[in-house]
Amino acid sequence: MLLSAVVLKLVAQNAGSLPQYHGRLLHAAFLTMVRNDDSSFSALMHDAEVKSFSLGLLRFARENLQGRAYKIAESDAAYLRIAGLGDDVVNYIFNISHGGILRIGKINFKIAAVYKSSEAGFTSIEDIRAACIGLPPVRRVTLNFITPSVFKYFDNDYPVPKPELVFGSLAERWNSVCGREYFDSAKVKEIAAAVLIPDTGQVKPNASGTERTAM
Repeated sequence: MLLSAVVLKLVAQNAGSLPQYHGRLLHAAFLTMVRNDDSSFSALMHDAEVKSFSLGLLRFARENLQGRAYKIAESDAAYLRIAGLGDDVVNYIFNISHGGILRIGKINFKIAAVYKSSEAGFTSIEDIRAACIGLPPVRRVTLNFITPSVFKYFDNDYPVPKPELVFGSLAERWNSVCGREYFDSAKVKEIAAAVLIPDTGQVKPNASGTERTAM
């Protein structure tokens, strides 16, 4: 199974603004682009139990953040990273061609260039597994959440995750993506709860308002 990414260079075709945290707009824009190309494939991606793609926030070529919004002028350049997991999704993102239009919010961006392979990242599940096996024992892991994050445990939300939930969830997701049981997720949860001791964490207000981020 393939894991890869492309980076799109986008050029604004009109002026406008985007919120500082615009992930939902990117998600909608990408699925709209896929739907225009292949409506059946778009529906499969949207309804899948395991999300097979991820999108990074736009990175702009010039500093244009004013308060909590990006002020974008015509011809401004931005970069969008799209990662895909699974042969079908990777095949789709690798065949995105330059010249198309990606509408994000009320701004039309032209795809000016597509960077792929070694320029953006390409690997497989097998390569990742081999690399992990070759690593020395890890005694400490630091998780840094750069977006507002809380963790649901029964009926409550917590800013700092429980180790068994984090690593158990990762094991379950890995198994779902691979289509077979690489890990015994119940055993992973048991080991994480018994062996991993949470260190002190930091929680800070997020610039978007009432949302929080666990660091």
